[in-house]
Amino acid sequence: MRRFRHFRFALLVTMSLAVGGLLPQVVIAQGSQDVAVNAPAHVPVGSTFAATIVIWEVSDLHAAQYDITFDNTVLELTDITEGRIGGTSVPVMYNQISTGTYRVINSMGLGTVAGSGTLARLRFRAIGEVGESSNIDLSNGILSGLTTGQIPASWTGDSVELSPASTGPIAVGGEVYVVNKAALVVPWLILGAAFMLLAIIMAIRHRVRFRDKA
Repeated sequence: MRRFRHFRFALLVTMSLAVGGLLPQVVIAQGSQDVAVNAPAHVPVGSTFAATIVIWEVSDLHAAQYDITFDNTVLELTDITEGRIGGTSVPVMYNQISTGTYRVINSMGLGTVAGSGTLARLRFRAIGEVGESSNIDLSNGILSGLTTGQIPASWTGDSVELSPASTGPIAVGGEVYVVNKAALVVPWLILGAAFMLLAIIMAIRHRVRFRDKA
């Protein structure tokens, strides 16, 4: 409910800006401005991971709106947080509009932002089975400049495949690493065996000294 109220608020703000002539009408077209999903190719079943909505060398960006779609039997979207462009935070609001589809709105208020960075950060949980995959697609995208008006853009999605939890990559701080559990466990087993061997040697030496004294 809270997210829905945020979404209605963003819609009212967008409408008021348009009526006031501050937000020019935008028509999406293919162009040099690229917006894309950046997600890991493989994630382990049951893990959480981050994907970002990346934008390159934008200028005069005032607002953005786009839909994110994915297979909700494979992935669960748990949160969407603000992005960052040119060192400036990019506020984000979102609302689920249908199963597996979320509408996201970025608004810089009465200001703009320029540079490269991210519009939003998506947090997913892998809930499907090993070998299943899901696209993370962008659609109905709109970019608006405060003074330049229309910002033509191309919108590109990404895909994620689920891997076994024992050998697949894990997400740490939004970065994905491939981890082999054996590589973590075996050194500890060797260390434990070394301590046991040392304890046995010490016990034998103690008995020998005790017998010599006797």
